[in-house]
Amino acid sequence: MSTINNDEQFAALFKESIASDYKNALLLMNVSPDVSLFKFRKILETLCLLYAQHHSYEFTNKNLWEQINELADISAIHGADRELFHAVRELTNDGVHNKELSNESLQGKALASRTKILDLLESAYLSLGLGERLPQYELIDVGGQEHKDLWFNCLISCL
Repeated sequence: MSTINNDEQFAALFKESIASDYKNALLLMNVSPDVSLFKFRKILETLCLLYAQHHSYEFTNKNLWEQINELADISAIHGADRELFHAVRELTNDGVHNKELSNESLQGKALASRTKILDLLESAYLSLGLGERLPQYELIDVGGQEHKDLWFNCLISCL
C-alpha cells in the first residue's frame, strides 16, 4: 500500500466516485460551496450503498433519510455513525435545496461537512474491512478553482 499523506489520498482508498467527488468538493469550496455540498452529499449516498453492499442488503426506499435508518436497523451502522450520517445529510440539504443562502454560510456548512465526511470515511475504512488501523494524514488546503478561473480569464482576455 502506498503512503497516505493527505485527506484527498485517504478518500482515494474508496471507490473512484468518492475520490472524484471529494477532490471536486475541495476544489470548488471557495467559489461554489453549494456544489461542494452537493458533492459531499453524493459521497454520503455512495457510503450508504457501500454499507448496503457489504451487508448484502437492498434498500426498500430511495430517500436518503430512510436509507440511513435502514442501515441502522440492520446494524450496518451504529449510534454515532448514524448521527453523523444524518448530520451530513442535514448540512448538505442547503446545497441541494436552498440556493438563497450566502456564500459564507454555504462555505461554513461545506467545511463542517468535510470534517464529518472524513469521520464517516474513517469509520467506513475500519467497518468495511479496508484496513486494520487508520492511516495518518493531514488536511490539504481547500480551493483552487478560483486560481484556475483567474488564469483562464487572463488567457482568454489576451485573445
